[in-house]
Amino acid sequence: MKKQHQQIIISVIIFVVALAALFGIRAWRMASVESYLETAELDNGLLPEVISYDGEKYLVPPTDIYDSAELPALTDPKFDDVYTADSYLADDVLGIDIEINGEHRFYSYQILNWHEVVNDSFNGVDLAITHCALCKSSAVYEAELDGKDLELANSGKIYNNNQLLESKDGSLWLQLRGTAISGKHVGEQLTEYPFQVMSWDIWSEQYPDGYALSSDTGFVRDYGMHPYQNYDNATIIYYPVSQTTNMLGTKWAVEGLEINGDAIAFADQIMLGKMVANEVVGGINIVGFYYEALGTTLAYLADVNDQTLTFTYDWTAKTMTDDQTGSLWDVSGRAIDGELAGTQLSRVQTKPSFWMCWYAQYTDSAVAFVEVIDTSDIEPEETTPEDAE
Repeated sequence: MKKQHQQIIISVIIFVVALAALFGIRAWRMASVESYLETAELDNGLLPEVISYDGEKYLVPPTDIYDSAELPALTDPKFDDVYTADSYLADDVLGIDIEINGEHRFYSYQILNWHEVVNDSFNGVDLAITHCALCKSSAVYEAELDGKDLELANSGKIYNNNQLLESKDGSLWLQLRGTAISGKHVGEQLTEYPFQVMSWDIWSEQYPDGYALSSDTGFVRDYGMHPYQNYDNATIIYYPVSQTTNMLGTKWAVEGLEINGDAIAFADQIMLGKMVANEVVGGINIVGFYYEALGTTLAYLADVNDQTLTFTYDWTAKTMTDDQTGSLWDVSGRAIDGELAGTQLSRVQTKPSFWMCWYAQYTDSAVAFVEVIDTSDIEPEETTPEDAE
């Protein structure tokens, strides 16, 4: 009996020692990773390699991921015709326009701000329409990967003030760039789908037969209010941003474009005084036209008929012409007079965002008409959502 008792004691001691060793190894590994994170240089907001932390893989510092409000995604959206939607959508309300096989749908920000993800399927295409209220950034992605439905949702987590989307398998994706930063798909990229941000008055006039996302969502929300109240126009930032610059104002509105690893931002406040920007991005000739009625920049490929066009805006005549043929162009990228009349430039997808969010994910980004990027860091003012009330 005594010998049996001793064996039990020895077994318990061995178990405790083994457990302590496991915890010790785990603590050592965690400390090693945290030490690495303190010195690791981020490449456009991402770590140079995938790391393991607390049993999960990450492509960003997990210590920089914060909990936020978990807004419910819409998975079975309803739509209203233009006449019905006009009763609750103000003329100046912005939203995302999607076109599939000639059919247009409008997803207003006043609804997206409260849900941030709409999983929609029409004309045989499954899409995730996403909008981060804290970055005022929009992006649309095909909602499947490797033939499997992802069904994206708001994860209730934030990185660099940008909402992290969560797929059904638990992977986390950056809303602005569509990159998986954690989980099974870490490092993989969602396929983007073209979209355009428009105001309701312009959209409803152009697409009177289209349909708008209904306010009948199944949730009780005040869709006439912003969930973060005056956040868009306030100087406050709710969550830390790992990389900052004073090159532009924190919440300046930009349209960002990335091609072949090269990025550029068209700042609305700069483009308003320029109207046209001739740029080369990732080795591709691009032109940006400022759409004054919407306060946004539309980007196009500048090569036509084996010829690179450059464009000039005449402030007196308020017209856009190309320098090579003198043809007259409108903001939609269509030549309306001259040698190239009827020619349509190919649209290049941009993404709207606050400057702070675009820069945090594309720190090597150029800015149209800004020659030198000032990378001197500034500390953003950090508050909580409650402070805005």
